[in-house]
Amino acid sequence: MCFSKAGLTAGTTSTITTTVAVAGAIAGKMATAYAVQTNTAPGTTDYNGDTFTTIGDDKGCVFVVSIIAAGTIAFHQSALQSLDAAGAFKIAPSFPWVDLETYLPWGYIIIKNNSGSDFDFGSTTWSTYETMVDISTLPLRPQES
Repeated sequence: MCFSKAGLTAGTTSTITTTVAVAGAIAGKMATAYAVQTNTAPGTTDYNGDTFTTIGDDKGCVFVVSIIAAGTIAFHQSALQSLDAAGAFKIAPSFPWVDLETYLPWGYIIIKNNSGSDFDFGSTTWSTYETMVDISTLPLRPQES
């Protein structure tokens, strides 16, 4: 469980920024806080070291932002879902599987790409693609905002 509202926002270009340190517990054990971030590059690989799936035009997904006990950041990507002509999800993306004995989720980022070109997490400029949300625990249902 996350004990702080990080203030997760888009930084410049493809980076993230927070307004407070992320503090919390993983499976009941306190984790090292993740310091305030300013324009931190999220990288182009997920928690497992795999390259993120490119998000094509008229597709979207959700990324869970978490830390491990040592206080380093990790990202989990959901399966891609299709968008309708208005840019809304036809079916809201479910959260990706997150091992809650290893990771402390503290936010999520929803990407809806209807730009006409591919979106690559960690390298494509945020622009208007994203919605960023602070959480204490992962919501139970798929999210669209």
